[in-house]
Amino acid sequence: MLRLVLLVPATEPTAGEHGGRVSGRTALRTAFSAWIEPRTLLLGLVLVAASLSEGTANTWLSLAVVDGFAAEEATGALAFGSFVAAMTVIRFFGTRLVDRFGRVSVLRASGIAVLAGVALFVFAPSLTGAQG
Repeated sequence: MLRLVLLVPATEPTAGEHGGRVSGRTALRTAFSAWIEPRTLLLGLVLVAASLSEGTANTWLSLAVVDGFAAEEATGALAFGSFVAAMTVIRFFGTRLVDRFGRVSVLRASGIAVLAGVALFVFAPSLTGAQG
């Protein structure tokens, strides 16, 4: 079953100890080597951070606005709706941004925007300050 999941090398394998075939252990090591590559680990870290920030906002944003800033429930719903709308717009147009500016630039700009927004919301003394 695991053999179906493993990636097949693009080049012809070199002759191994079993008469031209690569051993199962070597094939497994080759397949899993991508998982310890620094770029893969960094991408995983970025995805975990994005998932945590999105999930936290989905769960706690409206409650934080209502309880943390003593706002009305409608204001909390409006804050949550604004977050979901902004997230939806970026998901629709994100591909165009990547095509125009490049992956690295868009990722950096998105990360800076998220860090600035979260810091502004967390450290703002009032709701008007958190709205920036």
